[in-house]
Amino acid sequence: MADPRFDVAIETFCGGMSRWFRADPLRLLVFGDLGQMSVVATGFARQGEGGITLARIIKLVTGSAIASSRRVRALCDNLDRMEIISPLPDCGGRREKPLRFGGWLQPALIAWLEVFVQAVLPWVTGPVLPDNGSLLRLLTWHLRVVEACGLAVLEPWPEVRFFLERVAGFPFLMELIAADPAKALLSRKGAALAYGVSRRHIAILVSHAEKQEWIEVEQGGWSISLSATSRNRLRKWIAKEFAIAVLALDPKRRV
Repeated sequence: MADPRFDVAIETFCGGMSRWFRADPLRLLVFGDLGQMSVVATGFARQGEGGITLARIIKLVTGSAIASSRRVRALCDNLDRMEIISPLPDCGGRREKPLRFGGWLQPALIAWLEVFVQAVLPWVTGPVLPDNGSLLRLLTWHLRVVEACGLAVLEPWPEVRFFLERVAGFPFLMELIAADPAKALLSRKGAALAYGVSRRHIAILVSHAEKQEWIEVEQGGWSISLSATSRNRLRKWIAKEFAIAVLALDPKRRV
């Protein structure tokens, strides 16, 4: 974290993630909160050549205590309606029918990977291609951590868990981290418009975060910024995320 390149990498990562969500409204519908992210990442990374069954997705996601089996089913049904997943030739009942995650999803995830790659590139010793192989390595390494630790991996960062578990919370948190604290022009209205949610939804996020002293709100809600304590703590969370990404993308770092 003392590396002078770290601050630039934070802006690249957080600003890039915010722009990634803003670029396509569909991304918020598919990756809107932690449960949705987990289902999509698990399905895409673990599907293999023969796809992945609903039963296996439920087992992996509920095993990490991230979402209930009912919610996993509902999310998969929604992805099916959006034609992001499709069933392979029938091999049994609904839970045992292999599913294929693809279509719109793959290029969206490749664009997400590019944000990570650009942020951590200073610490990667060799070239990284924004291709399916690199994407699968990055997703798999993150999933290993989540599957091993569950939500306990976020215990040192309660603000991260809070925002991740709310629709539009993650991109909003990314904007807060990327924002220049000297300007702090992020507003409830701007965030609501950017992510297609109601001002009331953003107001609820802001109100809770302010009570926890994670953020500071001024000018009647027109100026929202991270508190100094929270900003310093979040730098450690980002450093952890970068470390996982570097290990995933650079085999020489695993020695």
